[in-house]
Amino acid sequence: MSFDKITSFSIGKDDIEVLDGDIIKSAGIEKTAGMKLPDGFSYDPDYLYLKVKAVSAGEYWGDNKNNDYFPEAELVKWHKTFLSAHAFKNHENKKIENAIGDVLTAEWNDKMKSVYLLIRIDRRIAPSIVRGYEKGFMTDVSMGCRVSHVICSYCG
Repeated sequence: MSFDKITSFSIGKDDIEVLDGDIIKSAGIEKTAGMKLPDGFSYDPDYLYLKVKAVSAGEYWGDNKNNDYFPEAELVKWHKTFLSAHAFKNHENKKIENAIGDVLTAEWNDKMKSVYLLIRIDRRIAPSIVRGYEKGFMTDVSMGCRVSHVICSYCG
């Protein structure tokens, strides 16, 4: 048996960064954002590119606002599974046809003890979301995950 879990969190300082086309096109993303682009990547101006701190190791950062705790060893082992994920609006994630974007890279940052993603969102499909991030009033993201079991932090 597995569980589907949706967790939300507010973005804090340095947890999200809108990346402009000049940085991405010049491959300056590796220096500027510390992210590697996938092989064969080609910049497309029809997308908004976001660097997102997706999840952090509970041993260092504690649990999130939903009281979910993710151990470092599990994040190191499984962070690449984000590469098969997509971006959705309002948790409408049961059908891939509802996707508004995808995950280009997923990297473990050992210094920050966190998983960082490079996400692209289709400007044509989700113009209000793109505008929200570009203008700075969109400040939350949500992450879904599938886990084999959960352990209550209160009763074990």
